[in-house]
Amino acid sequence: MKISNLSQIKDKYDYYLIDLVGVVYDGKKAFDGAIEEINQLIEENKTVIFLSNVPRPGSLSIVKLIEMGIKQPFHVVTSGDLARDYLAKNFPEKSLFHLGKERNTDISEGLSLNLIDTLENADAVLLTLFIEQSQSPADYDELLLKIAQSKKEVICANPDKLAIYGNTLRTCAGYFAEEIKKHNGDVKIFGKPFVEIYERIETFLPELKTNKSKTLMIGDTLETDILGADNYGIDSLLVLSGITHLKTKEAGLNLEDYKQQQGISYSPTFIMECL
Repeated sequence: MKISNLSQIKDKYDYYLIDLVGVVYDGKKAFDGAIEEINQLIEENKTVIFLSNVPRPGSLSIVKLIEMGIKQPFHVVTSGDLARDYLAKNFPEKSLFHLGKERNTDISEGLSLNLIDTLENADAVLLTLFIEQSQSPADYDELLLKIAQSKKEVICANPDKLAIYGNTLRTCAGYFAEEIKKHNGDVKIFGKPFVEIYERIETFLPELKTNKSKTLMIGDTLETDILGADNYGIDSLLVLSGITHLKTKEAGLNLEDYKQQQGISYSPTFIMECL
């Protein structure tokens, strides 16, 4: 069902799970009207939880969102939070080869991790790598094959394959994780669309589990946000301001034809142009 604004469905939901990049902002700046729309939800005492596949602690996103003008109270849960928990529990003494360390030191902030520069001497691999549109993913093919053949566990802190960044696209850790899996590598991925990230919310908001009919996921990507909502058993709203819109536009297809082309059987409950 296509809607023009949230006011059409606002009375139906008390809990809003909202993606960040592609919904609230484009990686650089907020979309027009998004901050005001979210603040209106908060002012109406709706529970707002930002649910993001960024490979960084949610605490950093809280600071960023406040700076952008989002009013409190709100919560943030990231794929980075889940990966950090897993690392702290399972790798306090072991060595990790961090693929993506040049652009992401936040993932290990405050953790006692033994990060090393050589794959051969590592017990496992931490994957947060993302590259710009001007770079070629093929540059990493040889290294990804070595990682897969090593049979070392790969901890991927971001399932997204692509993310918008202003007017460009970034290739993200989820893409590289899938390439490793193609070579039969041992990969553990944290974040949407996997149910564990939703269960993380239940640890501090247990009422969410018993109020799924009053919960809405808002996202821009079919394969993570909308599938994640479907996996968890809640309604979803697809906004056409991010990845899925770009993919359908590039393919020259409408949403239904794109879904058929990709073999996607699930659907968002609602569709809206932008938040």
